[in-house]
Amino acid sequence: MKPKPKILIVEDENNVALNIEQCLQNLDYKVCGIASTGQEAVEKTHSFHPNLVLIDIQLKGHLSGTEVAEKIISKFDIPIIFLTAYADLKILQRAKTVQPFGYILKPFKENELGTTIEIALYRSRHQKIRNQQLKLALHRAEEQYRLLIESVKDYAIFMLDAKGHVATWNSEAERISGYSRDEIVGKHFSIFLTPESIEKEDAQKYLETAIETGRTENEGWHLRKDGSLLWATIILARVNDDHGNLIGFSKIIRDLTERKKWEDRQKFLMDATEILTSSLDYYETLNRVAHVVVPTLADWCCIHLLDERNNIQCVSVAHKNPELEQWATEIQKRYPVDLKGTHGIANVIRTGKPDFCAEVPDQLLIENAYNEEHLSMMRSVNLKSYMTIPLLARGRILGCLSLLYSEQKRDLTEKDLELATELARRAAMAIDNAKLYEEAQTAIRARDEFLSIASHELKTPISSLKLQLQMTQRGINLSENKTPPVHKLFRAVDLSAKQVDRLTLLVDELLDVSKIRSGKLSFNFEEIDLVEILKEIQERFCNEIVHFELIAPPHVLGHWDRFRLEQVFVNLVGNAIKYAPGKPFRIEINQTFQDAIITVQDEGPGIDKEKQRRIFNRFERGDTSERISGLGLGLFIAKGVISGHGGSIDVESELGKGTKFTIVLPLQGTKEQMELAS
Repeated sequence: MKPKPKILIVEDENNVALNIEQCLQNLDYKVCGIASTGQEAVEKTHSFHPNLVLIDIQLKGHLSGTEVAEKIISKFDIPIIFLTAYADLKILQRAKTVQPFGYILKPFKENELGTTIEIALYRSRHQKIRNQQLKLALHRAEEQYRLLIESVKDYAIFMLDAKGHVATWNSEAERISGYSRDEIVGKHFSIFLTPESIEKEDAQKYLETAIETGRTENEGWHLRKDGSLLWATIILARVNDDHGNLIGFSKIIRDLTERKKWEDRQKFLMDATEILTSSLDYYETLNRVAHVVVPTLADWCCIHLLDERNNIQCVSVAHKNPELEQWATEIQKRYPVDLKGTHGIANVIRTGKPDFCAEVPDQLLIENAYNEEHLSMMRSVNLKSYMTIPLLARGRILGCLSLLYSEQKRDLTEKDLELATELARRAAMAIDNAKLYEEAQTAIRARDEFLSIASHELKTPISSLKLQLQMTQRGINLSENKTPPVHKLFRAVDLSAKQVDRLTLLVDELLDVSKIRSGKLSFNFEEIDLVEILKEIQERFCNEIVHFELIAPPHVLGHWDRFRLEQVFVNLVGNAIKYAPGKPFRIEINQTFQDAIITVQDEGPGIDKEKQRRIFNRFERGDTSERISGLGLGLFIAKGVISGHGGSIDVESELGKGTKFTIVLPLQGTKEQMELAS
C-alpha cells in the first residue's frame, strides 16, 4: 500500500492550523506536525522530513513566512505552498523569489487545497527526477572532461582562482612540473617562474594582461619542483561567471623542452659546422670547436688525434678558465695517452667504439694513473661523468673527442651521446677533408716537381744521343767519299747505345710505377742464389765505388724473381753512388730459418726524420737539388717489388751518419702466395 504523504503545517493562528489539519486528514494526508513560529518550523522539518510544507506567508515572529521557506528549501529541498489571506503584491513578489510550488488564498475549499497539494507533490517529484538526471549528466560530463584533460599529453591544464592560486590539477601537470595535487593546490602560480621572471614581476603582469584582454601567451623557461628548467608555452585565459564577473583563470602549459633541446642541438651543430668548414687548418678549427663545446655541452673538451707514427697527440683542451686549460695541457704533455690503455681515450681509438660513463668511480682513476702524482691531479679535476667519441672518416680512426663534466653531476642520456657522435662525425669529416686537401696539394707539388725532373732526365739522354748522331753525321762526308775512323764510329755508337739504355730504364721505371699502382706488376719466381746476384752487382760497380764490401754466407737460396731483385739492389747501389760518392758501401746478408735479412749501409749525408716517413712514396728523393739525377721512383719500386715477394723494406738514417736499408725476404712460399702478395 502506498504511504500517505506527510505534511507540516506552519501557521501562527491555532484555530486556522487545526482547521487545515482537519481538511488534510479528510483528504487522506498525514499531518506530521504543526509549527507556530519560523524556528519551530525549521526544527520540525529537520525532525519529521515531511513531503510538503504549508506555510502562512504572513507568519508572525522573528522569521517571516518567506524567510522560513527559504531556509527549508535551501537546507532540505522540500516543496513549499504558501497560505495567505491577502493578495498583497509586495508579499507575492517576495514569495516569487522563493519559487514555491503553489499558493492558496484563505479561506479555501477543501478540494482546492487537495488539488494544489497534488499538483505541488507531482511537480516536486518530477523536479527531483529531473534534478537527479541533470546531476547525473553533469557528473558524466565532468568525468568525461576530467578523462579528456587527463588523456592530454605534454599539456598541463588546470585552474587558478581570481588571485592566481592553483585550484585544480591534472596528472600531466604533475608529470611536467613534479608537484603532486596535494603539494600544489593553493600555491600561487609564480612558483613555476624563474628568479629572473619573479624579479621582473611577470606573474602580476600575466594576470593583468589576461584580465584586460582575456588571455595572454608566452614561451620561455620555467621551473620544475626539482629545480630543473622546463621550456614551455603558457596560455593564461580569464574565466567569467554567467554575469561576466571574474572567477579565475584557466592555465595551459605545453612542455616544449625536447623541441627546444633539439633546436639548440641543431643550432649548435650548425655553428660548429660553420667553424669546421671555415678553414683547412684543422688544428685551429678543432681548437675553436672545442671552445664552442665549452660550456654549452660540457665543462671540459679534449680532442686527441693519431699522428703518422700512431702516437696519440692531444691537439686541443678547452675549459672556461684559461689557467685550467694551460694546466691540463701540461698534464697531457707530461702523461701522454698510451694506446695500449684499457679505458677511455686509448680504448676508443683502438676499438672505434664510444666510451660513455655516467658516473666516474675512483677505481677508474686509479687504474689509469701513471703514478700517485698523476692520480692526485686527476682527482683534483673532480670528474663526475664523461663521453669519449671516436673520430671516424672513411672507415679510419683519426682520433677521438672527449666531453667531460666536473662542475655538477649531469644525467647523460642517449640524446647527449647522439649529439656528441654527430659532432665527432662532422669534425672527423673536416679533418679528413683537410688532410685530403693537403695530400692533393702535396701530390700536385710532387707532380709538378716530377714533371720538371722527368723532363730534365729524359731530355739529357736525348740531347746526348742527338749530339752523337749529329757529330757522326758530320764525320761522314759521302760527297768526298770520306768516313771517320772505325774506332770513332764505335765510340759514337757505344755512347748512343748507353743513352738509349738510359732512356729505356727511365721508361721502364715509369711503367713499373703504373703496374705497382694498378697491382699488375709481374713476377717470374724461381729458385735462385741471392749471394750470386749480389756478387755480380759488386763486380759491376766495383770501379764506381771505392770500397764495396759484401758480407754473406756462401749461398742463400730462395724462391724469388731474379730480375726484380737485381732491380732493387742496383737501385740501392746506384743511390749510394749518387748520394755518397767516394764513400765505403756495405751489403750484409744474414739467414734465419724462414727469412733472408739484407742490410744495405752507406756513409753518405743521411736522410732527415721528416723525409724518412715519405722516402718510399712516388717522386720522393733524399736530395731534391738539380745536381742529383733521378725521378724519385726507385725506392717506391723497390718497396713494391719486396712487398710482391711477401717481404718488407725499412730505412734507418741520421744526418751526417749515413743510411741503412733493411730488407726481409721470406725464403719459402709458393709462387701463388707470392703472386697474391704482389
